[in-house]
Amino acid sequence: MKKALIVIKPELSKKGLMNKAIETIKSKGLVILCQKNETFSRYAPKGAEKFHGFEKRYLTGGESILLATSADDAVKLAKQVSSEIQNILGVSDNEMQYFLHVPDNNEVAKYEIMRFFTEKELKDKTN
Repeated sequence: MKKALIVIKPELSKKGLMNKAIETIKSKGLVILCQKNETFSRYAPKGAEKFHGFEKRYLTGGESILLATSADDAVKLAKQVSSEIQNILGVSDNEMQYFLHVPDNNEVAKYEIMRFFTEKELKDKTN
């Protein structure tokens, strides 16, 4: 099983779509292994410069929800979640970075999961 980090950013929560995003994640077949709520300061998380969409201005408006998800094709499914939420919002690809983060590829997904979740956290949720 592959893993992917999905971040529900503060702007999506402000629009009242947090629950819709989680429902969409589950409906696509992604399993939520672990969840963390994070309030980022004016500084982006360490190493965040490697992530598309992790610019601090998109994270510092309130609480973000970090979801470690798993599926056979987690990145592809995460991108489908993003597309569905984008259609609901009626926003451009560029504007989507304000609302949701999904990984670009499997390599990035692996790095992101390791950055925000420990092996123990992930293992505790799958046993």
